[in-house]
Amino acid sequence: MRIYLLRRLLLAASVMLVAVSLLFCLIFLVPGDPASVALGPRASEAQKQALRATMGLN
Repeated sequence: MRIYLLRRLLLAASVMLVAVSLLFCLIFLVPGDPASVALGPRASEAQKQALRATMGLN
């Protein structure tokens, strides 16, 4: 039973590592700025900078 549990925990840890790594890479590969997407194309640069500061993206 211990071997089964250990094997399942190692498998779960490896799946989580792969999933987190994949998501991390996808976040940086997606084009665009979250502030620009949230505010739309008509937002001024000052509004975008303020939202970036609020979101902690600066």
